[in-house]
Amino acid sequence: MVKPSFQRFVRDSKKCDVFSTDELNRLFVPDNFSSETFFLFFLVCLSAGMRLGEIRAFRAQQYVPEYKSVIIDGFLSHDSKTRNAFNKTGTEENPRFRVSLIPDKTADLLEKYITDNNRTGEEYVFFSSGKPIRQEFAEAEFARAIKRAEIPVENKKFTPHSLRYTFVTRTRRLFDANSVMMCSFLNSLMTAATALFT
Repeated sequence: MVKPSFQRFVRDSKKCDVFSTDELNRLFVPDNFSSETFFLFFLVCLSAGMRLGEIRAFRAQQYVPEYKSVIIDGFLSHDSKTRNAFNKTGTEENPRFRVSLIPDKTADLLEKYITDNNRTGEEYVFFSSGKPIRQEFAEAEFARAIKRAEIPVENKKFTPHSLRYTFVTRTRRLFDANSVMMCSFLNSLMTAATALFT
């Protein structure tokens, strides 16, 4: 008996697309978002190269105003019940923390938001109705902002993770391999120093 073969279809198998400069300029207009919270939520996500789980788990103590930098030290589970003390590609033994320097404009907006909303220590910076922002809620908000910005989406896949892809792609274009390696080394030193003095 001959076993029939069928073409396999993988749902949402296409990787996210990277935003162009024009698309970013069209997207990051406050009126495209339902609130200041979501505008800044996604702006920090782009500026620091954060995954959705990382920005959802972002706490006030992770922002270092003296250096206009963000320490990325964990992520929130899909169901928002658990905050892991390591990054997506890390483990408890090797958490793989990252430090990202963010642009002045983003840093100024973030610092003001944290101060105005009295976020301190281990409190989440961004939340809705007193709880961390749910992944599905963030994804829906992002899709609405794309639509409001009238960004063409035909043959493209834009999700919140596109912001991280855009950050990584642009960083690689700016620096050669040796510079990236040096930045990675310095990043490790900064992370180690942060762990020692906090």
